[in-house]
Amino acid sequence: MTKTTEHDKTAVRLTEILTILQHHIVQFEYKNKTYRAESYKLVNHKAIWYLAAKVENIKRFVLPK
Repeated sequence: MTKTTEHDKTAVRLTEILTILQHHIVQFEYKNKTYRAESYKLVNHKAIWYLAAKVENIKRFVLPK
């Protein structure tokens, strides 16, 4: 069994960020609900990351640390 390193986790996170910045369709779980949305942009406000995404209209989601 291969152990996941911090480098691996960072690489996955960067891939997720690039997907968001390129306005791709992303699927994620937020507050026990699955969303499929077109990513719009990432916003950092007071050290908290937010994802703005178009589900039916523009919504924002707080990203985990």
